[in-house]
Amino acid sequence: MLSVVTPTWRIGGLDVMSQSLIAACADGAPEFEWVVADALYPWRADVVDRHRHMMPFEIKHVPVQNNLFPVMSPFRTRNSGVRAASGERVIFATDYSVVTADFLKEHARLADDEVGLAPYVQLEVPVHLWKIPVLWKEWTADTTWKYVKTAVSNPSWNWSTMHSVPDPSGLSPRTVPSQPCPLLDPKCELPPSRYDFHWKSDSASLRLLRQVNGFDASYDGHDWGDQDLTVRVARTGARFARLTNSLQVLDPHPVLYCTVINDAQDNRPRLDAVVASGRTRCRYGLVYDDSVPWEIIGTR
Repeated sequence: MLSVVTPTWRIGGLDVMSQSLIAACADGAPEFEWVVADALYPWRADVVDRHRHMMPFEIKHVPVQNNLFPVMSPFRTRNSGVRAASGERVIFATDYSVVTADFLKEHARLADDEVGLAPYVQLEVPVHLWKIPVLWKEWTADTTWKYVKTAVSNPSWNWSTMHSVPDPSGLSPRTVPSQPCPLLDPKCELPPSRYDFHWKSDSASLRLLRQVNGFDASYDGHDWGDQDLTVRVARTGARFARLTNSLQVLDPHPVLYCTVINDAQDNRPRLDAVVASGRTRCRYGLVYDDSVPWEIIGTR
């Protein structure tokens, strides 16, 4: 079985995911569960419960452990989804994604020690299709709480922010591929800090994610946690496979965003320390592992 893990910290988008997953079932997708790790769980739990009857598959809606919302916390959000996963393979699919049966089948064919890297294609949605006002101007706490309060007063927005889900084939695409790096191309000499594996349309076996203790939550607040996981997974001897079936995403960024970046936190020195250490496990991951040494990294 597969576990499709959707980490989310934005209103809406669950209609896009659910409709595409239901269609994937009808198209002969392999068995899967849908795990929604939700930073907005306190406001959205009832809404998700009201839609469960629509799903011909199991949906697990889980809160984020030690939630930092509204501060950017993608790595502890993803870890919360992985903890709840039961499938042999975990496929990460961002909110507002259109998941197809072929996309799931290609990931399902991978071996236990293979990491699947699928194209991530952002689709431009015309502004008139959104039923919410343009709330995203800049990444601030005020902006974040503004749209959360708006969503609480309009509960349907927690499930859907569009008048209708458009046909992806009629939208303009922008592909966001994983960057070339030595893991895919031995001739490439990019340093680990340039490994742009985004883990938004990629997959790994649950066993492998547990082996490396998942994402390092100490990166929350800013960036570089994706590269950290990629470096540690590569050290296990895992093979990286570039897939052909893309994950298409109805890009919500023009109308809303959610979390606040902690500009005082600079994670690049932390990534450099991990690269130098040669470790495969992190300390603050799926579980707290105090056997892993901890570097004190300064702020900007």
